[in-house]
Amino acid sequence: MIPNAIAFSVFGMPVRWYAIFILLGIAVGWLVVSHLQKKYALKIKDFSDLILLSAIFSILGARIYYVFYAWDFYKNDFWSIFKINQGGLGIFGALFGVFGATIFWAWRKKLNFWELADQLSIMAIIGQIFGRWGNYFNQEVFGRPVSWGIYIESANRPIGYENFNYFLPTFLFEIIGNILILFVLLKIFALVYGKNKKMTSGSVFLLYILLYSILRFCLEFWRIDYSGYFLGLRAAAWICLFLIFTVGWRLIFLFKRK
Repeated sequence: MIPNAIAFSVFGMPVRWYAIFILLGIAVGWLVVSHLQKKYALKIKDFSDLILLSAIFSILGARIYYVFYAWDFYKNDFWSIFKINQGGLGIFGALFGVFGATIFWAWRKKLNFWELADQLSIMAIIGQIFGRWGNYFNQEVFGRPVSWGIYIESANRPIGYENFNYFLPTFLFEIIGNILILFVLLKIFALVYGKNKKMTSGSVFLLYILLYSILRFCLEFWRIDYSGYFLGLRAAAWICLFLIFTVGWRLIFLFKRK
């Protein structure tokens, strides 16, 4: 069955599955973090305002990142930059947006940045789990051609792959990987904010960045969507390597100190 990117229409305006899944991810993530706050007695004033600010910054950051990432396409069709309902969001741009929003909020409200980052990390990975389903309906973020994978319509096949019908569902692989990461993060969250407090605040955030970067780095070798290359690696792979080494070093420092 070929998925339809349009879920339904409201007054003639199409509503895409991509947008629905993003909103679902934010809502479910909010509910989970609210539960964790009650469970571990984490009272943060105006946290809902931070979530709204982070959601706005994440979408803006994701779009700006993707436009720079795929500038060869957008430079010839400037108005497509604003057609965000058609997809085209970069996860690393979203992370940078949330990171910036959290720094600003922690400074403004005089709160602990690491505690905020830990909680938003749970929301972020849940948002990614839901958001990747939007890629399925948009028929994007898939991998190399195979004989058993997901069928991709000819209009959505990259240049050079027009004669292939089935491709690796790398978005599905990422969903599975993100679910596993979520379980790890919830376990670490309990160690950080539980009664025994066996780990330092910030560990959840750093592990989230580390584990997702490792997952994404591996998937980059299968993906065939547009990307710039440097020394034989896709641009996102280099970002992953940078994050793996920088965050890994910080984690080692925290664990040794603890």
